[in-house]
Amino acid sequence: LVAGPLNRNKVHQFEWTSPLLNSIALNQAARVRDLGTQVSGSPIFIVAGACPNSFCGMQALLYTLMHTPNPAIDFWWIKPSRASAMQLEELTLNRNNHGPHKNDPGRSRALYAQFADLFAVGGDADAVLRSKKAGAGK
Repeated sequence: LVAGPLNRNKVHQFEWTSPLLNSIALNQAARVRDLGTQVSGSPIFIVAGACPNSFCGMQALLYTLMHTPNPAIDFWWIKPSRASAMQLEELTLNRNNHGPHKNDPGRSRALYAQFADLFAVGGDADAVLRSKKAGAGK
């Protein structure tokens, strides 16, 4: 057993996600983009406190329905602004594979892809199969 929590962030410290969460709840979230592929997507939910270790600091995962011929769910890290910890760093709304706002899931992709699979869209046949194997919420 672990002696204490690996992630020391507290729920109230994720206030910087509130405007985005509100826009998602109202179905008014602005489209985001994978800057590597230029595919756009619609934010669908955030997982706060998901950072798997104590080194990554404050961040949350943004899950997005990507608008591709076969829609799929993708995800990446969003982070608070360095200038104001109470505001979202807008440049992390888009997926950045490199640079100062790099936020791709990296090695944590394998873990969090399993969660995305539970919300698989019909066109993503592999994810649907993985979701059914995982119980698909049943």
